[in-house]
Formats: sequence, structure tokens, C-alpha cells
Amino acid sequence: MADNITVKNSAGVDTTVRTTDTAGVHTPHHIVENLNDAIKTDDAAFTPATTKVVMAGFEFDDTTPDAVDEGDAGAARMSSRREVYVQIRDAAGNERGLNVDASNRIAVTVGSLPASTNTIEVVGDAAHDAVIAGNPVRIGGHARNADITSVANGDTANFITDLQGKQVVMPFAVPDLLWQGVTAAITGTSDTAVKAAAGVGVRNYVTSLTVINSHASVDTVVEIKDGTTVIHRGFAKSGGGGYTITFPTPLKGTANTAINAACLTTGANVYVSASGYTAP
Repeated sequence: MADNITVKNSAGVDTTVRTTDTAGVHTPHHIVENLNDAIKTDDAAFTPATTKVVMAGFEFDDTTPDAVDEGDAGAARMSSRREVYVQIRDAAGNERGLNVDASNRIAVTVGSLPASTNTIEVVGDAAHDAVIAGNPVRIGGHARNADITSVANGDTANFITDLQGKQVVMPFAVPDLLWQGVTAAITGTSDTAVKAAAGVGVRNYVTSLTVINSHASVDTVVEIKDGTTVIHRGFAKSGGGGYTITFPTPLKGTANTAINAACLTTGANVYVSASGYTAP
């Protein structure tokens, strides 16, 4: 058998009726129009001036899916008895879509789908490093009483909260960018490195500092330097004197420059310990 049948109209003239032949059963094609000129089927090709909705015909027993298009000459069919495909075109002729498949799942197409998932995704109004726009979207954390398994560099990761929803925050930087530095005994007045230069475009930041003078009688002033520039001074009394300080605002070094320590008095015996992080 073949698609389409011939019938006689009221004047006795043969007229072709468009149908789809499925195992000898003819299913007629229907055109729905005049819904604000927005809904058409089959061969009603048009250049939309506003958003258009194009509804393909129904084929309840066709198991072979065909391309769906409002200009497809009778071949716009569904792939199963429960599948309906609605095609939407905007003013520029770009296709949008809504598909309800045999498992009653709905996939909505808005513009181009990402190749990785081929499903609709919700995205924000502005990308990273772009001017923010629109209203913010509320976010939720992942409540934990133990650490999660580490992800790969650049992967998406959950925000972590405790079981009361209080966000867990690592001070200053991620663990991989934290550093600690300890000098050997400083007995002269030359610069001694506490932390080597961090690399091109990267600064050393000092968050805490401990100075101890173990000499029995020689006191000294101790300087902490960004390369050769003094950024901190303290006093270390002899006989185990010194000090420990945590900086509410970290000491900021210059890009690709070491953090050094020096005594102003020869003969002291000073140890400097520091910790911090690296960042631009």
C-alpha cells in the first residue's frame, strides 16, 4: 500500500487526501491554523515574523522516527505511539523544541544544546569575569561531618557546610598554596631567606611570624624584608626572648620576590619561622 488516498468530492471529482499508510490503515494529516497564525503542520512553509509553533503530525504505530519539519512532505512522524514532538521557531527562524518520549520524559531545547549532555541546562546571567547582570540565584552547600574525596584540578566541587549549614571556609587560600618557612640560626646582619620567590606574577603573603633569640646576652632588632625592602621590625631579647605575631592583614610581598630576615646586631642567635600563602 502507499500513502494518500483518492476520494470523490460533492461534485463527483476525484480529490487526493493526504494520509500515512501503516499496515493498510490510513491516518489523515491535519492542519491547525488561525491560532494567531502561529500553528501549522506539513507543507505550510513560512518565514516567521514572530515566534511560531509548528506541530508535526501524529503516527501512532510508526516505529521508525523521521526528521520533523513543517516543510517535510508528509514524512513528519513520531517514533512511537506515545511520542509527540513540538517544534518552535523564533523570529529569526531558529529552532526550539519540546519532546515527550515513550517514557513520558520531557526534553526542552532552548538554543543550542551542550554536546556533553544534550539536555537543557540552567545558566546564570553573566559568565566569570563579565559584568554581573540580573538577580542572584540562591545556592546550597553540602553538609558533611568528614572531608569529601578530592576532585581534579579545574573540576566542579560542592561548597562544604557542617551539619547545621554553617559554611566551612579555609582562611586565605587553598591548602596547596599555603607555605611555611624556617631559617637556620642568624648570627650576622646579612639577609637570610625565610621563603623563596614564588614565581613570575606571584606574591608571598606572610600571615604569622615567630622570632626567637637564643643568645645568652646579645639583644637585637629583627627585620622582615620583601627582598631588600623592610616590611616589618621587631625586637628579640637575649636569653630566649622574641615574639610571635599573627597579622590581621597579611604582609604583602612583591611578585617573584623572596621574604628575607635580618638582624641589626651581630652576635645574636636568632631563628625566624613564618607561614603564609602565595597569590597574585
